[in-house]
Amino acid sequence: MFVGGSIKRMVKSFLLAAAALVIFGTAEAKWEFHEEIDAMTDENKKSAVVLNDSGHKLSIYRIPETGQVWANFQISSQSTDQLDPELPPKLRIDKNEPIDLANTRTTDEFLRRYEVGAAFDWKPKWVNFLIWHGQYEEGLSKILIQLMTGENAVVRYYLFTGGYKDTRFSLANAATSISQALMIPSIVDIEQQKALAAYKSLYRDEAVRCDQVSKKDDCAPFCLRAQYMCNATLDECVQKSDRDPEKLVACLGE
Repeated sequence: MFVGGSIKRMVKSFLLAAAALVIFGTAEAKWEFHEEIDAMTDENKKSAVVLNDSGHKLSIYRIPETGQVWANFQISSQSTDQLDPELPPKLRIDKNEPIDLANTRTTDEFLRRYEVGAAFDWKPKWVNFLIWHGQYEEGLSKILIQLMTGENAVVRYYLFTGGYKDTRFSLANAATSISQALMIPSIVDIEQQKALAAYKSLYRDEAVRCDQVSKKDDCAPFCLRAQYMCNATLDECVQKSDRDPEKLVACLGE
């Protein structure tokens, strides 16, 4: 199992790309909302699922206990392919930057700020990977926004026997099924998400500045008090700003 930042990868030869097997399934399969009751726990499990023409499956679901949202990529049971345990699959949505599925927590701004434990789980025929912390009021993750607003997703999975394959999934009606599974709006307000991202960035920068206050040479002998006051001001402004970046800047400047 790959776990968060402790993942160790083997460096493969550059000949890997030359030996790759690139196979695309057609991208017209539709996403569906699935709901079932677990026979052992009576838990209501909801997920958004799509099966492409190659028989591979991509699904998105929420963990009830934590609220976290994960995705699962599963190779078709009719395929003899098995995943390379040392090279995690990659996901690319439209023309966005490819995402290493074992490192979503470190490459996604929203996920990086949360202590979420393991962020990747591997088996020979499937992988689970974290895509969102699950707190809607804190903003959607980059990955989830792309899944809900994109057109196509390509998963590149590396084979146990060497080489890799690409398989494509349509995102044509993904937003509707994802919204049902996660119980969030189906329409992503991009401007709102940009504002939340800006707000979080401002907050993070100010928190770092407060942490550095006590490390300045000229703050003695009141270093800890200066840091406390800085954090207290930040907390007060957070309460007043209602997640509005302009209000936060104005409050901090008072």
